[in-house]
Amino acid sequence: MFDPSDDRREVPEAVLDQAIHWVTILQSGTAGEPEREACRRWRAMSADHELAWRRLEGLRGDVQRSAAGTPAPMARQVLAGGARANGRRKAVKWMLGSAGTGVLAWSALWRMDAGVTTLMADYRTGTGEREHITLPDGSRLVLNTDSAVDIDFDGSQRMLSLLRGELLLETAADNLGRPMLVRAGQMDIQPLGTRFAVRRFNSGDVRVAVREGAVALRHATLAQAQVVHAGEQGRGRPAGWDAIRPFEDICDSWEAGMLVVERMPLGEFVDELGRYRPGRLRCDPAVAGLQISGAFPLADTDAVLASVAAILPVSVRSMTPYWVTLVPP
Repeated sequence: MFDPSDDRREVPEAVLDQAIHWVTILQSGTAGEPEREACRRWRAMSADHELAWRRLEGLRGDVQRSAAGTPAPMARQVLAGGARANGRRKAVKWMLGSAGTGVLAWSALWRMDAGVTTLMADYRTGTGEREHITLPDGSRLVLNTDSAVDIDFDGSQRMLSLLRGELLLETAADNLGRPMLVRAGQMDIQPLGTRFAVRRFNSGDVRVAVREGAVALRHATLAQAQVVHAGEQGRGRPAGWDAIRPFEDICDSWEAGMLVVERMPLGEFVDELGRYRPGRLRCDPAVAGLQISGAFPLADTDAVLASVAAILPVSVRSMTPYWVTLVPP
């Protein structure tokens, strides 16, 4: 039974991971009574499980009640620092484990919760969704899974801000002669009559892959700009530019609903596929180094996993439909 006196007790990180997993499942929109019953059984297994659940639900309630408000200055600092790899997750775990609440708690969860994170974006997509948008100037924009973008067109510029995820842009000539600019984190991307894809990674990296034309890349922390031409991709990191690489089909094949890979390590493939399905998709380290090639339809990720198991020496282990791991046979 849950004891309020446990409020100051720390909760193991593994239990916090499980609590976040169950909230993700139940908020996915596809969970049914079997998933809800499995969550109830998990909560009843130990006091730590129930404590982690109560704390996470409490934070979610704070987020929902505060969604229409404006974060205080301290909260904005948390939001500004949230782009570092795993930063938001670690912050939420710390707050859950130590029973921290208040503005830091709800603002950190604001960033973690996909529904609230993108609440104010002009356009957003959920897991597994794609959206095609025609912009006011006739340019064509496509958003990939779990993505969000703001659009700011005025008399002097055409600005797109990629807040999360991935987009593909095919620019049109502007009758007013306004420059087009795409901002992704600390990177500004200026297209030069082009078709290109931009992806923001959780690490803070930004990848730009150009199918047609060229783009100029400028990074807030780097003095030197970089130009990426058709058939190339560039990647900016906080510490510097990666070397220009050849364009890969995976950079924009998602627009057609396909995941196209060539000799990709299975661990990376699983990470990519996991972007298109709710819950957690994992790969056992023992098989993560296997290489896979092919074109896989994203409309049915379960069928993709079955195909992977048919062509590689792996098995698909499912704890629930939302917790799946590829393991040795």
